[in-house]
Amino acid sequence: MGSRVYDAGVVVAMTAMTVTHRVVDRLSGGRVGRRLGGAPIVWLTVTGRRSGTEQRVPVAAAREGDGPQAPYLVAGSRGGTEKTPAWAWNLRGHAERGDPATLLDGETERTVDVTELAGTERDEGYALMVRAYRGFDGYQRQTDRVIPVFRLTPR
Repeated sequence: MGSRVYDAGVVVAMTAMTVTHRVVDRLSGGRVGRRLGGAPIVWLTVTGRRSGTEQRVPVAAAREGDGPQAPYLVAGSRGGTEKTPAWAWNLRGHAERGDPATLLDGETERTVDVTELAGTERDEGYALMVRAYRGFDGYQRQTDRVIPVFRLTPR
């Protein structure tokens, strides 16, 4: 459904945003850039499936409930492009192996168990993501792939 021009433009824009986000986060000591259109931005640390190195990326999240033990949801939208982002593939590897990941929300770092949602549960999770950040609605319409949704449950 998406076009190569759209995908290329989104990838360039998202790469620039991620680099900028890293710089702003570092310069502000993590105080700036904690929200995107109402959705909290969390830092997710996952191990690369191929490289074996830790990778830290900022991602929009939604919470399933209130309180410190409420799970987080993240979606591998990559702006509605046709490819799943690398961090989502790496997170999928964590889920398959049963390995935890690390999530930094504000100043609170948590070890989280990773579950990839499927079927109705995935659809409900994605709907929650859309409520947290309306841009996710357009992302799913832009692509034919099913955007993966992960539940990150604090230990």
